[in-house]
Amino acid sequence: MFTLRRLLEFLTALFVFVVVGRAGAQAGATLVVTKTGVTHTAPRNANRLNTFINKADCLADDVMTFPITATNFAGYAFQAWVGNGCDATATRKLAGQTQCWKVLDTTVQAGASGLSSGSTSVQIHVRDIVTGFTNLFGGSGSTGTAGTGGAAGGTAASAGSGGTAGTDTGGTTSGGDTSTAGTSSGVGIGELISGSSAAACEQPNAQNVQGATTLTIYFMLLNTSTGDAVASTPWAGSFKLVGPPAPDVVTAGIGGNLLVVNFKYSTAPADQTGNGYYIYCDPPPGSAAAADAGLLGDGGIGTALTCPQPSSEVLVAGNDPPTGTKYRCGSGQKTSQTANATGLINNVPYNVAVAAVDIYENVGPLSQLACEVPQPITGFYKAYRDAGGTAGGGFCSFSTKREPLILIALFGLAFGLVLRRRRSA
Repeated sequence: MFTLRRLLEFLTALFVFVVVGRAGAQAGATLVVTKTGVTHTAPRNANRLNTFINKADCLADDVMTFPITATNFAGYAFQAWVGNGCDATATRKLAGQTQCWKVLDTTVQAGASGLSSGSTSVQIHVRDIVTGFTNLFGGSGSTGTAGTGGAAGGTAASAGSGGTAGTDTGGTTSGGDTSTAGTSSGVGIGELISGSSAAACEQPNAQNVQGATTLTIYFMLLNTSTGDAVASTPWAGSFKLVGPPAPDVVTAGIGGNLLVVNFKYSTAPADQTGNGYYIYCDPPPGSAAAADAGLLGDGGIGTALTCPQPSSEVLVAGNDPPTGTKYRCGSGQKTSQTANATGLINNVPYNVAVAAVDIYENVGPLSQLACEVPQPITGFYKAYRDAGGTAGGGFCSFSTKREPLILIALFGLAFGLVLRRRRSA
């Protein structure tokens, strides 16, 4: 029997079906970046996180590929912005803001470049990411001087009216004239940045760096009418474009075909990203390099016994080390204060310097140089052999049958030292 109660239940079920079904059909847009799947075109050590960007990445104009998954994206703009709070419309549209800059802008629709399907990937150049930091936060800048009949040139990222050239915060000269408004050459707010110059890879305020600079890329689907983000997903990373300072105390001691390099900081550096050390030698390791430098005598043997004042055209204190590994002759761990420079030739003078390496694989500037000459080292076992001993293998393999006189002499000397110590006590 069809009662009023059943009618109400039927209408309620129908309402739920229609409303829920329509909501499902018009579900909101979603956007996700598979963070662990981000890749780089520039070579990198497998131990370095894919969220780390260093100077080598920037100089090579590394291209980062971001795996993207989106749903219900048709009709929206797809953009990526770098900075702070860039998913907020007010931040991106705020006049004169220097917090955000755009690094990707593409149409999102089937068959167009960009998100052509639910899952795809987008590419962003490292220089485009870093350029905003180096241009917007690279320095204090200075105001241009006034020109005839005009005001001072522009500073920061604002236009100046009339006047001679002003300097923006990126240290770039901006044009001005005596009658019309000058335009600052700083990064335009909300403009797509082109990191075409290697100058973008210079660390802002390099002398004051205490660590890495954090960055966030906001991938967003935007309402083209309002500019509001209907879906947003952040990718957090960091960059560092300069290595740690070098140890300021460096000395070298001699060894056979090696030098023992000692190094330390007299004061702990503010930059705590250090992860190890490289040792550099001039001439570089190997007999060929020593021969090319004219430091070998007859028979391919060095003739020097002392080292001149440290001096090198290749290793200059405070400068970057030579690129590549040619002059690298040793390495040390993060906690090391000593490391061996190996592959050297005895009786050849070597200049050595130390550079610190950080967790981003940036190599810092060179330390002051030390100079020393590797020399053959005569050990106890070699002295024993030179005295006529023939037992092999070291102390534990002396033969009492074959070398009785030598053993008696050695044990007698040891016993005498022990007895003398007891009497003096």
